[in-house]
Amino acid sequence: MLLFLFTNSLANENSWSKDTPTLSDTKSKKIIQAYIDGNTTNIHFEDDTKNHITYNYRENILMFGFELARDFNSEKVYNLSGNKTEKFSSTNFKLLLGKDFTFWHDEYTQPSRLYASYSYNIINKDVTYTTSLFGLRENMFYWSIYKKNKLNLYPTFNLELGSSKITRSSFISSGFTLGTGTGLTLNMNDNFEYFININYKKTDWEHPIDGVADEMTSYCLSIGLNYKLMYGDI
Repeated sequence: MLLFLFTNSLANENSWSKDTPTLSDTKSKKIIQAYIDGNTTNIHFEDDTKNHITYNYRENILMFGFELARDFNSEKVYNLSGNKTEKFSSTNFKLLLGKDFTFWHDEYTQPSRLYASYSYNIINKDVTYTTSLFGLRENMFYWSIYKKNKLNLYPTFNLELGSSKITRSSFISSGFTLGTGTGLTLNMNDNFEYFININYKKTDWEHPIDGVADEMTSYCLSIGLNYKLMYGDI
Protein backbone atom coordinates (compact mmCIF):
# COMPACT_ATOMS: atom_id res chain seq x y z
CA MET A 1 0.00 0.00 0.00
CA LEU A 2 2.84 2.40 0.87
CA LEU A 3 4.52 1.55 -2.45
CA PHE A 4 1.31 2.27 -4.33
CA LEU A 5 0.76 5.62 -2.59
CA PHE A 6 4.35 6.65 -3.19
CA THR A 7 4.45 5.75 -6.87
CA ASN A 8 1.02 7.24 -7.48
CA SER A 9 2.22 10.55 -6.04
CA LEU A 10 4.99 10.57 -8.66
CA ALA A 11 2.58 10.02 -11.53
CA ASN A 12 1.18 12.88 -13.59
CA GLU A 13 -2.62 12.76 -13.32
CA ASN A 14 -3.01 9.09 -14.19
CA SER A 15 -6.33 8.41 -15.80
CA TRP A 16 -7.70 4.89 -15.28
CA SER A 17 -11.13 3.48 -15.97
CA LYS A 18 -12.93 0.14 -15.77
CA ASP A 19 -11.89 -0.38 -19.41
CA THR A 20 -8.18 0.04 -18.71
CA PRO A 21 -6.35 -3.23 -19.51
CA THR A 22 -4.34 -4.90 -16.76
CA LEU A 23 -0.55 -4.78 -16.78
CA SER A 24 1.22 -7.45 -18.79
CA ASP A 25 3.26 -10.09 -16.96
CA THR A 26 6.48 -8.50 -18.23
CA LYS A 27 5.62 -5.06 -16.86
CA SER A 28 4.38 -6.53 -13.58
CA LYS A 29 7.66 -8.43 -13.09
CA LYS A 30 9.67 -5.26 -13.78
CA ILE A 31 7.74 -3.37 -11.08
CA ILE A 32 8.16 -6.19 -8.56
CA GLN A 33 11.89 -6.50 -9.35
CA ALA A 34 12.34 -2.74 -9.01
CA TYR A 35 10.79 -2.91 -5.56
CA ILE A 36 13.03 -5.84 -4.58
CA ASP A 37 16.09 -3.93 -5.80
CA GLY A 38 15.01 -0.87 -3.85
CA ASN A 39 14.77 1.24 -6.99
CA THR A 40 11.27 2.70 -7.22
CA THR A 41 12.15 5.92 -9.03
CA ASN A 42 11.76 4.35 -12.45
CA ILE A 43 8.39 2.74 -11.84
CA HIS A 44 5.98 4.09 -14.41
CA PHE A 45 2.22 3.52 -14.59
CA GLU A 46 0.82 4.19 -18.04
CA ASP A 47 -2.28 6.29 -18.53
CA ASP A 48 -5.36 4.90 -20.23
CA THR A 49 -5.20 6.84 -23.50
CA LYS A 50 -8.72 5.98 -24.60
CA ASN A 51 -11.36 8.70 -24.53
CA HIS A 52 -14.11 7.78 -22.08
CA ILE A 53 -17.40 9.55 -21.44
CA THR A 54 -17.80 10.48 -17.81
CA TYR A 55 -20.98 11.51 -16.00
CA ASN A 56 -21.40 13.55 -12.86
CA TYR A 57 -24.76 12.02 -11.89
CA ARG A 58 -25.37 11.05 -8.30
CA GLU A 59 -27.36 7.93 -7.52
CA ASN A 60 -30.68 8.17 -5.72
CA ILE A 61 -31.40 6.36 -2.45
CA LEU A 62 -35.02 7.34 -1.87
CA MET A 63 -37.61 9.93 -2.90
CA PHE A 64 -40.55 11.18 -0.87
CA GLY A 65 -42.98 13.96 -1.64
CA PHE A 66 -46.30 15.71 -1.21
CA GLU A 67 -48.86 16.74 -3.83
CA LEU A 68 -51.96 18.95 -3.70
CA ALA A 69 -54.51 18.67 -6.51
CA ARG A 70 -57.88 19.92 -7.65
CA ASP A 71 -59.89 17.20 -9.37
CA PHE A 72 -62.71 17.77 -11.86
CA ASN A 73 -64.79 14.62 -11.87
CA SER A 74 -67.53 13.11 -13.99
CA GLU A 75 -69.33 10.03 -12.64
CA LYS A 76 -71.61 7.97 -14.87
CA VAL A 77 -73.99 5.33 -13.50
CA TYR A 78 -75.74 3.24 -16.13
CA ASN A 79 -77.38 -0.04 -17.10
CA LEU A 80 -79.33 -1.32 -20.12
CA SER A 81 -82.31 0.89 -19.38
CA GLY A 82 -80.58 4.24 -18.96
CA ASN A 83 -77.78 6.31 -17.46
CA LYS A 84 -77.13 9.28 -15.20
CA THR A 85 -74.04 11.50 -15.15
CA GLU A 86 -73.01 13.81 -12.30
CA LYS A 87 -70.17 16.35 -12.42
CA PHE A 88 -68.39 17.64 -9.33
CA SER A 89 -64.99 18.82 -8.12
CA SER A 90 -62.87 17.62 -5.21
CA THR A 91 -59.61 18.33 -3.40
CA ASN A 92 -56.87 15.73 -3.38
CA PHE A 93 -53.95 15.35 -0.93
CA LYS A 94 -51.28 12.82 -1.97
CA LEU A 95 -48.16 11.35 -0.34
CA LEU A 96 -45.46 9.76 -2.51
CA LEU A 97 -42.58 7.38 -1.86
CA GLY A 98 -40.26 6.08 -4.57
CA LYS A 99 -36.81 5.46 -5.97
CA ASP A 100 -35.08 6.37 -9.23
CA PHE A 101 -33.64 3.74 -11.57
CA THR A 102 -31.83 3.42 -14.90
CA PHE A 103 -33.72 1.06 -17.19
CA TRP A 104 -32.99 1.94 -20.83
CA HIS A 105 -30.74 5.01 -20.57
CA ASP A 106 -27.07 5.77 -19.92
CA GLU A 107 -25.65 4.08 -16.85
CA TYR A 108 -26.22 5.90 -13.53
CA THR A 109 -28.46 8.60 -15.06
CA GLN A 110 -31.60 7.22 -13.33
CA PRO A 111 -34.36 9.12 -15.20
CA SER A 112 -37.04 6.48 -14.47
CA ARG A 113 -38.85 6.33 -11.13
CA LEU A 114 -40.93 3.62 -9.51
CA TYR A 115 -43.17 4.97 -6.76
CA ALA A 116 -46.16 4.30 -4.56
CA SER A 117 -48.72 6.92 -3.58
CA TYR A 118 -51.58 7.28 -1.16
CA SER A 119 -54.17 10.03 -1.64
CA TYR A 120 -57.11 11.35 0.34
CA ASN A 121 -59.83 12.95 -1.79
CA ILE A 122 -62.50 15.22 -0.30
CA ILE A 123 -65.68 15.50 -2.39
CA ASN A 124 -67.74 17.21 0.33
CA LYS A 125 -68.01 17.09 4.11
CA ASP A 126 -69.89 13.78 3.97
CA VAL A 127 -68.12 11.94 1.13
CA THR A 128 -64.40 11.18 0.84
CA TYR A 129 -62.40 8.45 -0.79
CA THR A 130 -58.82 7.14 -0.71
CA THR A 131 -56.63 5.83 -3.51
CA SER A 132 -53.48 3.69 -3.40
CA LEU A 133 -51.46 3.64 -6.60
CA PHE A 134 -48.24 2.17 -7.97
CA GLY A 135 -46.64 4.22 -10.73
CA LEU A 136 -43.82 4.71 -13.20
CA ARG A 137 -42.60 8.23 -13.86
CA GLU A 138 -40.12 9.28 -16.53
CA ASN A 139 -38.10 12.37 -15.64
CA MET A 140 -37.08 13.60 -19.09
CA PHE A 141 -34.21 15.84 -18.00
CA TYR A 142 -32.41 14.71 -21.16
CA TRP A 143 -34.91 16.96 -22.99
CA SER A 144 -34.28 19.96 -20.78
CA ILE A 145 -36.33 23.09 -21.43
CA TYR A 146 -34.11 25.34 -19.33
CA LYS A 147 -30.85 24.50 -17.59
CA LYS A 148 -28.49 26.79 -15.71
CA ASN A 149 -26.07 26.02 -12.90
CA LYS A 150 -27.97 23.69 -10.55
CA LEU A 151 -31.42 24.43 -11.99
CA ASN A 152 -33.05 22.15 -14.55
CA LEU A 153 -36.56 22.48 -15.98
CA TYR A 154 -37.80 19.43 -17.87
CA PRO A 155 -41.00 17.55 -18.85
CA THR A 156 -42.30 14.41 -17.13
CA PHE A 157 -44.68 11.58 -17.96
CA ASN A 158 -46.27 9.05 -15.61
CA LEU A 159 -48.48 5.93 -15.60
CA GLU A 160 -50.34 4.70 -12.50
CA LEU A 161 -52.61 1.85 -11.47
CA GLY A 162 -54.12 0.78 -8.18
CA SER A 163 -57.35 0.77 -6.21
CA SER A 164 -59.72 3.23 -4.56
CA LYS A 165 -62.19 2.94 -1.70
CA ILE A 166 -65.23 5.12 -0.97
CA THR A 167 -67.97 5.15 1.68
CA ARG A 168 -71.44 6.33 0.72
CA SER A 169 -74.15 6.10 3.34
CA SER A 170 -73.58 2.65 4.81
CA PHE A 171 -72.08 1.08 1.68
CA ILE A 172 -68.33 0.78 1.21
CA SER A 173 -67.28 0.44 -2.40
CA SER A 174 -63.89 -0.22 -3.97
CA GLY A 175 -62.73 0.23 -7.53
CA PHE A 176 -59.85 -0.27 -9.95
CA THR A 177 -58.06 2.98 -10.83
CA LEU A 178 -55.90 3.68 -13.86
CA GLY A 179 -54.19 6.99 -14.47
CA THR A 180 -51.73 8.86 -16.65
CA GLY A 181 -50.29 12.34 -16.65
CA THR A 182 -47.71 14.82 -17.86
CA GLY A 183 -46.12 17.90 -16.39
CA LEU A 184 -43.12 20.11 -15.77
CA THR A 185 -40.53 19.72 -13.02
CA LEU A 186 -37.94 22.18 -11.76
CA ASN A 187 -35.00 20.36 -10.19
CA MET A 188 -32.69 22.17 -7.76
CA ASN A 189 -29.34 20.85 -6.52
CA ASP A 190 -30.30 17.25 -7.40
CA ASN A 191 -32.41 17.09 -4.22
CA PHE A 192 -35.56 19.19 -4.61
CA GLU A 193 -38.20 18.83 -7.33
CA TYR A 194 -40.97 21.41 -7.68
CA PHE A 195 -43.59 20.19 -10.13
CA ILE A 196 -46.91 20.92 -11.76
CA ASN A 197 -48.88 18.10 -13.40
CA ILE A 198 -52.02 17.51 -15.40
CA ASN A 199 -53.38 14.01 -14.76
CA TYR A 200 -56.22 11.88 -16.02
CA LYS A 201 -57.60 8.93 -14.07
CA LYS A 202 -60.48 6.52 -14.40
CA THR A 203 -62.08 4.47 -11.62
CA ASP A 204 -64.54 1.62 -12.09
CA TRP A 205 -66.54 1.47 -8.86
CA GLU A 206 -68.41 -1.51 -7.55
CA HIS A 207 -72.15 -0.82 -7.33
CA PRO A 208 -74.51 -2.28 -4.69
CA ILE A 209 -77.08 -3.17 -7.36
CA ASP A 210 -76.22 -6.00 -9.74
CA GLY A 211 -76.17 -5.06 -13.40
CA VAL A 212 -75.38 -1.39 -12.74
CA ALA A 213 -72.01 0.05 -13.81
CA ASP A 214 -70.40 3.02 -12.05
CA GLU A 215 -67.53 4.82 -13.79
CA MET A 216 -65.76 7.98 -12.68
CA THR A 217 -63.26 9.95 -14.77
CA SER A 218 -61.17 12.80 -13.37
CA TYR A 219 -58.94 15.52 -14.73
CA CYS A 220 -56.52 16.75 -12.09
CA LEU A 221 -54.34 19.84 -11.84
CA SER A 222 -51.68 19.37 -9.18
CA ILE A 223 -48.61 21.02 -7.68
CA GLY A 224 -46.11 19.40 -5.38
CA LEU A 225 -42.65 19.02 -3.93
CA ASN A 226 -40.38 15.97 -3.90
CA TYR A 227 -37.19 15.50 -1.92
CA LYS A 228 -34.57 13.12 -3.30
CA LEU A 229 -32.09 11.62 -0.85
CA MET A 230 -28.88 10.94 -2.80
CA TYR A 231 -25.72 8.98 -2.08
CA GLY A 232 -23.29 11.44 -0.54
CA ASP A 233 -25.98 13.40 1.30
CA ILE A 234 -25.50 11.34 4.47
